[in-house]
Amino acid sequence: MITIAGVLLFHNIRCHGVIGLSIPAVIHYLVTKPHYLFSLLHYKFKLYGRYKWIDSFAASKKAVPAPLTYKIILTERCNLRCKMCMNITDRTKTDTETSKRQIDYTLLEKILTSKSVQTRNLILSGGEPMLYSRFGDLINLLEYLKINTTICTNGTVLHKYIHLLKKSRYIHLTISLDGLRDANDSIRGAGVYDKVLAAIKQMRMESGNIYIGIQHTIRPENVHSMFDFCKEMVKLKIDWILLNPNWYMSQKTAEAYSTVIRNEFNTVPHSQNGYIMEYNLDHGAFSREYLKIKSEKWPIQISCYYNDPINDMKNMISNENYFCGNRFCYKQWIRMDISVEGNVVSCQQFPDIIIGDLNYSNWNEIWNSDVFNHFRNVIIKKPLPVCNRCAPIYLYDRKRMHL
Repeated sequence: MITIAGVLLFHNIRCHGVIGLSIPAVIHYLVTKPHYLFSLLHYKFKLYGRYKWIDSFAASKKAVPAPLTYKIILTERCNLRCKMCMNITDRTKTDTETSKRQIDYTLLEKILTSKSVQTRNLILSGGEPMLYSRFGDLINLLEYLKINTTICTNGTVLHKYIHLLKKSRYIHLTISLDGLRDANDSIRGAGVYDKVLAAIKQMRMESGNIYIGIQHTIRPENVHSMFDFCKEMVKLKIDWILLNPNWYMSQKTAEAYSTVIRNEFNTVPHSQNGYIMEYNLDHGAFSREYLKIKSEKWPIQISCYYNDPINDMKNMISNENYFCGNRFCYKQWIRMDISVEGNVVSCQQFPDIIIGDLNYSNWNEIWNSDVFNHFRNVIIKKPLPVCNRCAPIYLYDRKRMHL
């Protein structure tokens, strides 16, 4: 069975960008995590079919098939105050002073037990999702329902749930670390690096099966040591590293976005304010480090949202209107984003437009509602002013060779 899956995957690596994985990564997954590889392969083929549907019917009145992915914000609580976080309006406040809003567990059960979700993929995020008050119950529910789930976490409370996570075949972790100790802790807080590494090492000692990815946000503080960081993560037997550009924008772009949202949707947006920041990145250092990383034959996938990271990073820094190839947001026909209130929003990155409320409506009513179709029609004609700064437009780019 593994041999057949491997042959199919190798055959499709260059045939369809959506299937793209490097050969060392394929071998790594076949040997260490075959269940993860099979679920990934299954999802990639479904994604390829969805892209074909979008190309044929996106502008029509045909009902959009059920989402392939659901992204749920479990809680707005977070115990860190990272420099680049778009969700923090007051970085001086502690966790005990911030909102305790979280999704109602009864609603969460309703969402997860629907047939459409059980056959799809799930992303859990926050805030810090492991601060959700019923996180342990949720893990047990996901295991019982056999839902392939990615948890996006800062890793600082991971140690509390290793006893649950180590048994799972369906839970995958994406942990945020932004460089080696000094760089990471200057961005995320003192002591964070050692705490997260200790949890990762414990997880690897108790279970080598769980998939662990690292999301590394490229910042001025860490750009000079990207290669050494990747080398250290490979030693820890990390399965995947995402070199994640810092998402930011100017006041001018934020105001342009606000104008469009007010005019088209009669809504006053606020999310853009969390992205207004300077980004004085040393592009020469990034280029040198990235080329060193790509020259290695490490047995894992190391990738970036950009297809041409060196040139795209340079252009994004110098031109705030630059798109890294893709200008069409396929995500709006693929993934449903759900807030802590149970609202379906147009985009988790910019959750200003509320499409519908899952407390009162089912997913299909919202997914194919007049509100969602209006939003889709708007972005078909022209991307929003912030779309080139939004990760999903590149994450769900159908021409992507490596994810």
